[in-house]
Amino acid sequence: MRSRRDITSFVEFPFHLYRHAKNWVPPLVSSVRLALNREKHPFYRHSEADFFLLERGGQVIGRIAAMENRNYNRYRHARTAFFGFFDVIANQKAAQMLLDVACQWAAERGLHTMIGPRGLIGTDGGGILVEGFEHRAAMGVTYNYPYYDGLIRRAGFVKDTDFFSGFIGEDFRLPERRTTTKANINGIGLLPEHQGRGGVALLYVELAQTLLKHRYRHVDLVQAEENKAGSVTEIERHGGRWINIHRSYRRCLTA
Repeated sequence: MRSRRDITSFVEFPFHLYRHAKNWVPPLVSSVRLALNREKHPFYRHSEADFFLLERGGQVIGRIAAMENRNYNRYRHARTAFFGFFDVIANQKAAQMLLDVACQWAAERGLHTMIGPRGLIGTDGGGILVEGFEHRAAMGVTYNYPYYDGLIRRAGFVKDTDFFSGFIGEDFRLPERRTTTKANINGIGLLPEHQGRGGVALLYVELAQTLLKHRYRHVDLVQAEENKAGSVTEIERHGGRWINIHRSYRRCLTA
């Protein structure tokens, strides 16, 4: 993208694409603009990203970002790229062009694998919604049309991992709160080195005590990773209900 007009088009495209989708929750425009600002967003102090628009007949029909998180690669000893901000009309050729340009961007930088969708930072909601389209998205979690999964798989990607989102509601028997009755918990789980040592029980005892203290009645549980099986099953055991599944994908960039 080269101009202020391009930036505006990138930010506004999802508002046009999802204008009839009642369960789509729009992002904060200021947050999206910040992600595009190389002078202000902290991501660009250590990493790199580029943003692409696809047009047909002067109209935007898709967008994508390609990212190299060098801190991630340094820590993981990896050569991984990420794509994100992926939105496109229901057109396989358009999706293929967007995903191919992101993969080409990554290959030119010597990166070996493309994973996504992801945000610039770990707390950004990621993945493509593959189950739960009838439910309104939680704050910070992406919503997309059902056709996205097929478009990405036909472009040469395979499943990387699934993320579960849901809620704990009235059956958790939490007392009423005067100001707000809802809370949002993102990415609950334990680091691998602490799993299998009883930490899950301690985590949920602390969580329950915090919710009781602040008198929440509805808690959104956002994007628990499927390979953290202890967290997923423990939430179910305590009355949690999973209603959305988001999927991230990967594509190998080397022969």
